[in-house]
Amino acid sequence: EHNFTLPVVSISTDPRYLFNDTIGIYVEGINGIIENCTTVPANWNMNWDRHAVFEYLAPSGVTNFQQDLDIRLAGNCTRRYSQKSFAIEASKKYGLGKLNYPFFNQKKNILKYENFFLRNSGNDNGAALLRDALIQYLPLGYMDIDYLAYEPVTFYLNGQYWGIQDLREKIDADYIEENFGVDASDVDIIQKNVYVDEGTGDAWFSYLDSLAILNPNDP
Repeated sequence: EHNFTLPVVSISTDPRYLFNDTIGIYVEGINGIIENCTTVPANWNMNWDRHAVFEYLAPSGVTNFQQDLDIRLAGNCTRRYSQKSFAIEASKKYGLGKLNYPFFNQKKNILKYENFFLRNSGNDNGAALLRDALIQYLPLGYMDIDYLAYEPVTFYLNGQYWGIQDLREKIDADYIEENFGVDASDVDIIQKNVYVDEGTGDAWFSYLDSLAILNPNDP
């Protein structure tokens, strides 16, 4: 027996934070930059934080979680889509620096998050809406490998139905802390051997320098 009823996520914020041409993050507007596959400046390319109230409701309609936090747009070229992705960030300026709730059925042991994504399914938006998440799950039970938890939800934006979107874990130092118990302040994340996403690159670049001076002819 299967239950296909989805939980509900609601984001409520000042409509100007979304749709105003000057400060709105959801529109092309008049105050943005050229980036993320656009040829004209767009507000949605800006990494502006905006206050919002985030609610998570069980399929029964009971509110299980509610918190003031920050939202900002996420993704790259998919920011152009009519349905966009959000980064959901806890902030101590609203009282709590964590989101204290087990949002993902696959990881019920994780009881708090600093952030996660509410994704539009990326490049699968407008198609299957689940391929990226499916790829994460295929190795489970067959390989000892990390994966990003996924929870499809019915999404409402300022009380208006906004389609199906995905709660997804976010790869960063907090993910390492939440999943493996390593303090986030001890984590360095370097992308493509060059770009420092978290922490510093000092230890990594020092390691690469040490490899460069080794004599490959010396056993």
